[in-house]
Amino acid sequence: MCGDLEDYDPGKHFDLLLAGINRHIGRPRIPSTSTWAQDIANLELNESNKELLAHFLAMGKAVSKHRPEKEQLECIAQMAQIHAYLSGVLAGVLLDDGTLQKIGIQKFLEGVSVGRSVDADVATDIAHGHSHDHRHHH
Repeated sequence: MCGDLEDYDPGKHFDLLLAGINRHIGRPRIPSTSTWAQDIANLELNESNKELLAHFLAMGKAVSKHRPEKEQLECIAQMAQIHAYLSGVLAGVLLDDGTLQKIGIQKFLEGVSVGRSVDADVATDIAHGHSHDHRHHH
């Protein structure tokens, strides 16, 4: 039945949300070695931004996998808090005539827009019972 929450599984929902974010951001391409920060720094600016996001997401995902299933959705909120705090610190340090602040807000809103569409996709998948689960267990 559509919209039936009887078989709602927060762990699966969490995995679907992260898979949706992965589709938009991508997975890290640079391996997490002792030189990963420098390797990312050497990339073109746009590429390094994407790679940093992918690494941040991978780290958050790893942390949340160690939490009990019922807390996993809260882990997404925790990632958002960390990101927001760091963005605030950087904006505060770099604040000039407000241009950087405007860029920050614009990027934040872009991210919110992507997040809302990921959430809508996942909600649609769950409601119609086809979860597109392509995880490979190793």
